[in-house]
Amino acid sequence: MLDKIDRIVELVLKAVVAVILGSLSVLVGYTVILRFLFNTGFPAGEELCRYLFVWAAFFGIILGVKAKAHMRLGFLEEKVPRLRLFTKIVDYVFHYMFFGMTAWQGTVFASQAADARSTLLPITMNYVYAAVPVCAIGCMVVVTLNLLREFHSDKQI
Repeated sequence: MLDKIDRIVELVLKAVVAVILGSLSVLVGYTVILRFLFNTGFPAGEELCRYLFVWAAFFGIILGVKAKAHMRLGFLEEKVPRLRLFTKIVDYVFHYMFFGMTAWQGTVFASQAADARSTLLPITMNYVYAAVPVCAIGCMVVVTLNLLREFHSDKQI
């Protein structure tokens, strides 16, 4: 069951990143064609490219955390194998603390941007800044899946 949930989460994350990057590629191509072939521009498209890039980067962070590709210090675990369980617990506690605080402060930050309007697009900036708490909550979900997977398997401890 855990493997199925893990695959679904990964598939959804990769699909979202693919849609964002695909949209970003089409939009950048469109603005380049307008600029160089027709000597005109699409300023709102350029602004949307920036916002899509932000969202793609934050969803990439979630995928990186899921793959455990983030930076960590494993030297204590390698040097003193008896502390492996302790270091893993501390690692997960710090993950939850960091992503929890990031989600909370990101939500505060995004809600403060509800009055700020985008320069060229008909949106408020809280839609852009919402990438921070969404990323933090997504990271907490994948950290929980990693935790369940790691402590579910006897050979990992």
